[in-house]
Amino acid sequence: MKIKFSEGTEREENEKLMKNHQKRAEKVYDKKSTDRVLSIETRDTVVLAFDLQQCLPTPYLKSGAAFYKRPLWTYNLTLRDCTTNTVYCFMSHEAIGGRGHTHMDCDVDHAAIERAKKKTSMDIHHPRDWYQLVRSCGKKNKFTVIEMHSDLFLDFASLLKGPLQQKKID
Repeated sequence: MKIKFSEGTEREENEKLMKNHQKRAEKVYDKKSTDRVLSIETRDTVVLAFDLQQCLPTPYLKSGAAFYKRPLWTYNLTLRDCTTNTVYCFMSHEAIGGRGHTHMDCDVDHAAIERAKKKTSMDIHHPRDWYQLVRSCGKKNKFTVIEMHSDLFLDFASLLKGPLQQKKID
């Protein structure tokens, strides 16, 4: 968007930033492909992708007017073993856990969940209903749902105040 609405040197700078971003992304995808091949050929490498799906409304109401009246959001952190294509969905709801976005391998899995969500005739009134719907997803390998409880969430924020430091690169 910045490129579309910028002019002159600002536009040139934005185009340069975009090209650099695309080059970095291409390098990452190439490395991921190389790692996948290595993980298939050897047993000492595993390639994992993970992503947090958009919030799943509970209950799931198809009426637009009811959208903002939902009492609970359900979360899905998907982990995909890119070697075996096994999918694990770590699911919880807002009363237990908390909530980021990039383009990851797991986006394909999230799309499968979204398709199932649109096609389902199942009533969804509780987070467990989402867990059951997600368990039905996956063509070759059904998704594995791990129901998250508060004792399974770890807080790493204190580590960033000590020897580890968070650095922004983008």
